[in-house]
Amino acid sequence: MDEQRLGELAVEIGQVLMHIRDRYPEMTEVTARSRHAPATLLLAVEGRLLDAIAQRWNGAGGVPLTGFEEFDELNSMLGLHTWESMPLFASVIMHFSEHANLRAARQAYLDIDGVVSAEFDTYLGGGPDIAATSASGRWFVMMRKAWGDCPSGCLHSETSFFVVNRTHVDRVDRAMAEDMAEFRRAVPPGEWPRWIE
Repeated sequence: MDEQRLGELAVEIGQVLMHIRDRYPEMTEVTARSRHAPATLLLAVEGRLLDAIAQRWNGAGGVPLTGFEEFDELNSMLGLHTWESMPLFASVIMHFSEHANLRAARQAYLDIDGVVSAEFDTYLGGGPDIAATSASGRWFVMMRKAWGDCPSGCLHSETSFFVVNRTHVDRVDRAMAEDMAEFRRAVPPGEWPRWIE
């Protein structure tokens, strides 16, 4: 990822959240929740790639080459620095630079022969969360309060919807937010029901 753009985005999102929390102080307790372990992918591999990993990735020294050029180049480009090889389970846990774009990395690994699956190291349970996207110079922010047995997915939740245009904050009611495509784009496909339940 572009570190400069990442820094600029972090500042911009911080300002957007500050404007919301200044206007609606009850939102200060809502924080963003990590959905998966940062910079980690779980790969399932097969065939000759599995054999190469089992033979060469024995935990000694840096990241050894497998002899599969596309796989080795991708590992290098993404800053793979540690791994855990589990040949009996035909899988490997890959740990990358913290600036690796895991969504793009996941797809790139899936395009390599011998990689059966590439998944995020997902955290279980639930909790408060924030989702946001920008469109047409405005930010569309959802802040979800959640409580009650969150390790099992949370018994109660309440989502608030906001549109932020520079320093102006509008709170949007749920029915209107449900019809706005911008809010739906703020969350990965399939997660929308969790935000409006």
